[in-house]
Amino acid sequence: MIVPLAESGRPLGFIGLDWVRAEVDLALEEKSLLLRMVGEAISNALNRKQAEAHLREASDLSDALNRVGRATASTLDRDEMLTKAADESARSLGADAVTVILREPEGWILKHASGSLGEHVQGLSPIEAAPLNMLVAQEKRAVFVEDVEREDRRLTTWLRTAGFRACCVLPLLANGSVTGVMGFGFRRPTHFSSQRRAFVGHLTTELSLALEAARLYQAEHYNNQLLRAITSSVPVGMCLVDADTLEMLWGNPAGAQMLPEPFRRLYAPGVNVSELMPGLDLLRLQDIIQTVARTGQRYHGEQVRLPWNGRGESHWEVTVLAIPVARPGRQVLFVGHDVTPMVQSRQRIEELACEAEGRAREVETERARLRAVIESTPEAVVVTDGEGRVTLVNPSAVALGAPLLLGCRAPQTGREATVCDAELSARAYDDLPVVRAARLGDSVAAEDMVLLHADGQRRDLRASSAPILDPRGSGLGAVGVCQDVTDIKAAQRELELLERMKSDLIASASHELRTPLAAVRGYAELMLQGGAGVLSQLQLGFVRVIADSAQRLEHLVNDLLDASQLESHRLNMHLAPSDLGVIIRQAAERARERADEAAIALNLRVEEDLPTLLGDARRLGRVFDSLLDNAVKFSRPGGTISVSVGLSAEGMLEAVVSDTGEGIASEEMPALFDRFFRGRNVTKQGIQGTGLGLYTSRSVVEMHGGAIEAESEVGRGSTFRVRLPPMVD
Repeated sequence: MIVPLAESGRPLGFIGLDWVRAEVDLALEEKSLLLRMVGEAISNALNRKQAEAHLREASDLSDALNRVGRATASTLDRDEMLTKAADESARSLGADAVTVILREPEGWILKHASGSLGEHVQGLSPIEAAPLNMLVAQEKRAVFVEDVEREDRRLTTWLRTAGFRACCVLPLLANGSVTGVMGFGFRRPTHFSSQRRAFVGHLTTELSLALEAARLYQAEHYNNQLLRAITSSVPVGMCLVDADTLEMLWGNPAGAQMLPEPFRRLYAPGVNVSELMPGLDLLRLQDIIQTVARTGQRYHGEQVRLPWNGRGESHWEVTVLAIPVARPGRQVLFVGHDVTPMVQSRQRIEELACEAEGRAREVETERARLRAVIESTPEAVVVTDGEGRVTLVNPSAVALGAPLLLGCRAPQTGREATVCDAELSARAYDDLPVVRAARLGDSVAAEDMVLLHADGQRRDLRASSAPILDPRGSGLGAVGVCQDVTDIKAAQRELELLERMKSDLIASASHELRTPLAAVRGYAELMLQGGAGVLSQLQLGFVRVIADSAQRLEHLVNDLLDASQLESHRLNMHLAPSDLGVIIRQAAERARERADEAAIALNLRVEEDLPTLLGDARRLGRVFDSLLDNAVKFSRPGGTISVSVGLSAEGMLEAVVSDTGEGIASEEMPALFDRFFRGRNVTKQGIQGTGLGLYTSRSVVEMHGGAIEAESEVGRGSTFRVRLPPMVD
């Protein structure tokens, strides 16, 4: 026998009985009635249990909805509210994961994700990553998937990939538009009862209202912040005023900055505006404010003068603008705009206009003075514009014919002329000094040029030019000055001719003197050696004087000849590998006899294995002859002369000649190597010399690529250092 079990007409199961005995104690009808009674009792018990479960679920979901409501009401921050509501809803539904996706100006953005749902939409458009989200956004309704295995795979593939078996996605609405979606994921098939579906519906409504409230709050907060930022940053003073009492209710920082002390300290709520702006007509001000408050029509005020300190030493000019706010008849906004800088600027402009007029008169006076100076100056002056076109020429330039030279295309004198450089090569127009200064900004100082006229007349000119710049450095033109140096050039050429004649005369005389001097010196040395017979002591003394005088005269002739050749750049050098140690030893031997006669010690030190140098051994020998001769002449008896030769730290050959003689004054050291220089101590003591020895010595050393230096101290002697480069293999 089988008896059904049912709940509200819906089958729940059955009860079945079998008999294996042929005889039973009860009749079949009794047994059937008994089983039906048992089935009804069991069905009623099941119905009560199901009802209790439904009631518990409804109670739990109601409590959950209350918790969600408290979560949404706990904050007005949209993102924080959604996070709390989503997590609370997930706990209430028993979901394993929850996501919140919102529509932002830049697109759909994942705002919240718990569990592992968010991992499967990272890097993708969140609304497109889950097709169910797109379906909910399009149809504006909640979607429930109780078992993904029985649903459309195109919609639930991502759920299977994420390991979820059921889901629920609901829309978030605002003003009828979908502003977001919230999705719940379950890792097991889930039955969404009518209570759960109702809960989701209430949840959609609750969250949509909360989102709209958060949006309105953010908009209001933004507007308040914007208004506060505007009123705090604008350079216009604003204050809210009670129309009846004229008391200040609120004021912005710019309003305080407009007021001087001590009124600035009074700028606070509760202060009457008449106390802040003394000098205003209070009755008229009150009438204006109350009229605006009553009618709601704004009032544009005129500029008013406010003598803040009461003594008239300073004043403010402001524009007053009253705008009704709140309810007419109660409050108005008092707006003040500080126009003092504008008024002061207008006054300053008027002052500048007067100054400009005076400056214009001064400029015109200066221009007339400058024109008079330019026209009266003996030099040729030409002024051009930025392209090199002549705009001003003085009479001297016209008379000289220099406009062509300085930039004018056509001669002003009516005579044809050619502009040349110092080598008489024709110059192009674009290469002329003033044109370069005007176009390129080049400055030219004392450039020698020649103006050749067709009739053969030549004028030597010296041209200078400079650009004319505005205060920003841009070119406005150029000015050129040209000086006629024909006579100066002629005098220089004549002087150069005389110098050459002098040099030639010295060279010729020196050559002519060498022959008789050689004969005199040779015969004198022959007589000293007994070649003319035995001479008495008196005769030997006379002959020795002749020999010494001939030698000094020969040195003088050599110095004059070398100096002449140096001036005419005709000093010939015979370079060959030379040993500096040998050169100095020979010079020391030649000076030793004179040093012994003067009772002066001469010490010589030459390092071994010195490198050779490429030089003229004869002329270098004369250099050291001159240095040693000076050391002997200027040392006192008993003094010492030290000569050393070695390598310097820089690898140069270095010869040092030191003495303990008179020394040279520090103020005379800069001129020591000048031609014909002789110190004061030399002239006082009557020491003979030409002043050419050191001059020619420095020239010879420098021609070898070396250098000569001197150190001296009066009363303690002098030191000369000669550095020469060794020969390169």
